[in-house]
Amino acid sequence: MTFGIERYIGTWQNSEGYRLEITKVDDLRASASLASPSGGPVERPYFENKLTVDMIALYDDYVGVLRVDLWRPNSGFILELVHEPAYDLDDEQSEAIVPALSQYEEDTFLDQFHNLFGRLSHFTRYHIARTRSN
Repeated sequence: MTFGIERYIGTWQNSEGYRLEITKVDDLRASASLASPSGGPVERPYFENKLTVDMIALYDDYVGVLRVDLWRPNSGFILELVHEPAYDLDDEQSEAIVPALSQYEEDTFLDQFHNLFGRLSHFTRYHIARTRSN
């Protein structure tokens, strides 16, 4: 069993087809990229149309949450991720990451952009099918 930030490292996909890739930087930091169901990164019109690639993610070791900045640090949207080893709301009770989207209270103009990130259903580990070599 893995602990800390290690639980989040890897590629995850939700039922809508959004894919989240998280790579470790150190024990408290990671880099996160979010791809839309079409396969490309999400364009953020509120952030000079920057793509959702290589975003800063900080692990809060005290509460066990990984927070991804979807804008500048301390402003805008934050994608909060909670790791569940066997998520009850998943049909197969798979290992999952459960997302929540929060925003700073003063950034109310961002309300119109919530839909950019889909319904925010849980993500399960994405496994690429491998062919067996002889």
